[in-house]
Amino acid sequence: DIPTALKHYNMTYSQLLETKVSNKHQIKILCGFINFKICQLSFRTGAPLDAIAQFDRHIKQFKEHTEPPELQFQHRQWLSHQFQFFGDLFNDAISAGLTALQTKHPGFYYLQAAQYTIQRRQLSDLFKSEVAALVAEGKQVIQLPVTKYFGQFPWELEHYNGAMTNGNLDADDCLFTI
Repeated sequence: DIPTALKHYNMTYSQLLETKVSNKHQIKILCGFINFKICQLSFRTGAPLDAIAQFDRHIKQFKEHTEPPELQFQHRQWLSHQFQFFGDLFNDAISAGLTALQTKHPGFYYLQAAQYTIQRRQLSDLFKSEVAALVAEGKQVIQLPVTKYFGQFPWELEHYNGAMTNGNLDADDCLFTI
């Protein structure tokens, strides 16, 4: 039953936004999945304006970067994926018979996705050059483990409390990478 599913996805999305947690990144990732389903079902039920309004609210809610500054490139990647996924949903709806407006069509969302991808690449290149400079100063690079859950950073794992160094190195002498 699509209307019931849509109702439950909307309730879940709202409750996630009200959740008081320190890690907004995890909430952003989960809301991204739920937003996709809400928009998909809205298009499927013939309510494209509801899908567009939901997507606009979603982006407005999470557009500001809340992760560590060094990870801005990952936030831009997330934004790019959000716009691309919505463009794909919109395009599928048009293929199924929906008429696009001049001001709202999949191309607009694909363009936004491309712009965020360009920004991500620029920020990523800047981050790589900063890391290279730190390595040149003698910092050792230590690869952090992959996490089990979407939106979780490795340094948030309980068994990694800042003592993730090789041998006798002090944590200040190391550069941790994901």
